[in-house]
Amino acid sequence: MKKYPLSKTEYGIYIEQTARGDCAYNLPFLVTLPDDVDFNRLETAVCACFKAHPYLFTSFMVDENGEGY
Repeated sequence: MKKYPLSKTEYGIYIEQTARGDCAYNLPFLVTLPDDVDFNRLETAVCACFKAHPYLFTSFMVDENGEGY
């Protein structure tokens, strides 16, 4: 896994999240789909979205010194 330093913006978000302990930048919600949804097409669309926006695969970690990367 490659490690990259946080940008100034990412670092600010990291500090705010650490201090507040909330998930202001992680907004989970539930969507109820109709019974006739085509799950194969939905899966294809979601996968295409992730492929078009690779930053959606980003994970923020903390090293042994407590620094985010």
